[in-house]
Amino acid sequence: MKLFTTAVTALVLVAGVANAASFEGGRERPDFAGVTAANTQGTPVEVKASAVNSTKELSRMGKAADDVVTVSKFPSSGIVDDARGNR
Repeated sequence: MKLFTTAVTALVLVAGVANAASFEGGRERPDFAGVTAANTQGTPVEVKASAVNSTKELSRMGKAADDVVTVSKFPSSGIVDDARGNR
C-alpha cells in the first residue's frame, strides 16, 4: 500500500509540474513584442487644462479650465487594452 501511495504522489507531482510548464507560454502578450523603451518616450504637448482634467480635479489644483498645462503624449500601437485583460 505504501508503494502505491508513493507512486500516485510522484505521478501527481510530475503531472503538476508538466501542467504548470505548459501554461508558461500561453500567458505572454505577443501584441506588445515590438514595444521597447525607445518608442515609448512621451512627447510633451501643451493643452487646455479642461481637456485632460475634470472640474473637480481643476478645483483641487487651483487651475481654470482655460489654463494651459503640459502633458506627455505617448505613441499608440492601435491596440486597445480593455479591463478584461484583452486575452
